[in-house]
Amino acid sequence: MDFQLNAQQKQLVAHTREFAEAEIAPYAAKWDAEEHIPRAQIK
Repeated sequence: MDFQLNAQQKQLVAHTREFAEAEIAPYAAKWDAEEHIPRAQIK
């Protein structure tokens, strides 16, 4: 059984990582401290 990701799956992983690094990581500590999740931004 092949458990390797195909090209489309790898691209999805890369885009998700880019989004998380740009839109979530810079604010994560603040959101944790405030116990707040900005659902509108994550959508």
